Amino acid sequence: SVVVLLAVLFYTWMFRLMQQTYRDAAGLWTRDWLKPLIGMAIKLSVSVVLIPATQHVGGAILPTALVLLLYFPWEAQIVCRHIFHRGMKDYVLLMAKYTLLTVVGAALSYGCCVWLLPHNSLFSFLARLCVVCVVFPGVWIGATFRTAQFRAMWKLGMRLAGKFLPSKG
Repeated sequence: SVVVLLAVLFYTWMFRLMQQTYRDAAGLWTRDWLKPLIGMAIKLSVSVVLIPATQHVGGAILPTALVLLLYFPWEAQIVCRHIFHRGMKDYVLLMAKYTLLTVVGAALSYGCCVWLLPHNSLFSFLARLCVVCVVFPGVWIGATFRTAQFRAMWKLGMRLAGKFLPSKG
């Protein structure tokens, strides 16, 4: 359970990173000055209850992830309104789609690993790593290869690969 909570914490942290980058680059950090104070109060009060109740580090990780999830709409609203000058409905729906896709890919990867390699050993760890490196990207690419975002990233990847790979001739 702690590993799952750490994965959720990492996902929520990285999820917010692009919003924070836009917000900070535009100098809009003063627009949400109240957010960290509210987040701190929520995190502290929930942690005080959960840490003794769970008796492990999960009682501290869960409130942190929840606060980061609460920050998401607050930051998204600032970025969408002040930088892109549009509503945040389409952005939130896209992020919800990507989150669902991530959950499906992670669940399928986990299910394949447990079903194919039920024993814990160094070999099964390496084999599970290979399974995850095939299943998760397969799910992601299969669901997104027709989108404009995927095509833009593909072009960028090919352009970068062309710079690092030796040219023929």
